[in-house]
Amino acid sequence: MTIRRNEPIRVTGKYFSWSTAREKHFEFCPRAYFYQYYAAAGGFEKYSAARQLYKLKHLTTVPFWIKSLLGECLRDWFYDVSGDIPPEKVMRRLLSWRFRKGIKSLSLQEWREDSKKLNLFEHYYEHSDLGDILESVTAALTTAAKKLFQSGLIARLEKVDQVNKVIFNPPLETNLGALKLWFAADLVWQEDGKVNFLNILVENESELSAVRMVLHRLYAMHQLKLSPDKVQSFGFLPSNGIVYRFDDSKLNVSECINHIKDSSAKLLQLHTDELREEEFIKSGNNCDNCRFQEFCRNRSLQLA
Repeated sequence: MTIRRNEPIRVTGKYFSWSTAREKHFEFCPRAYFYQYYAAAGGFEKYSAARQLYKLKHLTTVPFWIKSLLGECLRDWFYDVSGDIPPEKVMRRLLSWRFRKGIKSLSLQEWREDSKKLNLFEHYYEHSDLGDILESVTAALTTAAKKLFQSGLIARLEKVDQVNKVIFNPPLETNLGALKLWFAADLVWQEDGKVNFLNILVENESELSAVRMVLHRLYAMHQLKLSPDKVQSFGFLPSNGIVYRFDDSKLNVSECINHIKDSSAKLLQLHTDELREEEFIKSGNNCDNCRFQEFCRNRSLQLA
């Protein structure tokens, strides 16, 4: 793909959406943010000029692949109404099936034809041996599955009636006025008059941000018609098997709402009808960890 100097990308769509992920992308690097949310648009089309960016946009890391496998399998089991097979057996079968499906996709490099297919950052950029990666993922999944059952979470979820399971397609959507807000959750269910949000956490992440917990409350109010005091936020960290109940006693809702307003206002200043790459300054601090480094470093036209 060639993006020429002063050649604008036209923005379509009536509403601007905000998420913690969008904010983090901008903080990571404004140029990467531009590639992720604007320049890669339409890259799913076979002959699109944005196809390379769209491919890089869907790179994922090993920790997030593990998180994704656990979350997908947990949802598959949670919403299964049969209940005839022991949960541990079902979960192990689901993990094995999804993992083998991922191995096949990686081995065949299906991402070359379908950018949404699994492609790992560590293998694509760091040239880590695929066999070594899969061996480490196998060990991590085995440990995670074992600790998931030891945590007592599955036993608790088994008791949730079908009527109290909140069905959704990730990510979840709520709003603040006309501003669309997106956030991630792996499970949502109601229990004892409260609504519970569960996030599977990645390594080195032992807490949810205050903003995320406020998003849980906005969702409960707008989509489930429940008051904010009826919300509980949980996290499961596979590496240590701990289920965290996040303390909201010091949660400052007004401060978080103001943060969302300020952050979205900052991003909206750049969300014009026509966007130019040079308006999004490259930070230069995170290039080795950026999924767009191949495109950014090997451009056919370097912008000043």
